[in-house]
Amino acid sequence: MNYKKIRLFLFKRNIAIFKEDGWNFKIFPDPYRKIKTTFNLEISSFLLFLLNKTKIHPNLVTYFGIFWVYLGVFCFYLNNLFSIFMGLIIFFTKLIPDYIDGALAFLKKKQSSKGHYLDLFAGNINKLGFVIGSLIYIYFSTNNIS
Repeated sequence: MNYKKIRLFLFKRNIAIFKEDGWNFKIFPDPYRKIKTTFNLEISSFLLFLLNKTKIHPNLVTYFGIFWVYLGVFCFYLNNLFSIFMGLIIFFTKLIPDYIDGALAFLKKKQSSKGHYLDLFAGNINKLGFVIGSLIYIYFSTNNIS
């Protein structure tokens, strides 16, 4: 598949998922969410295009997504300006692997119940990582005041 077809496939697939969850993918009334999601989907479509040409298994992308979130947590733990900035970028883009893994499994015809459960598990583990990273950031930004 060429890049245009993959991009269109990824956007249609995710917009349908968003509608199932009750979110209208229009700019109003939630412009931040629309801009962030569009940015992440654009990056995801490019990476999906590249990954579709490799032998990388979709579950590996899911594992990378877990690593990505906890790398952001570690960046907050380092507590310097550059690492905090990197942690914010990582947390902003933490859904990119989640957008890619299911679409890659579909394109490579490697959908499985194991992959589905791994994706659900990764989502819960990543929520925990997001909370931990936020708490670390708050802890350091308040000068360790309890």
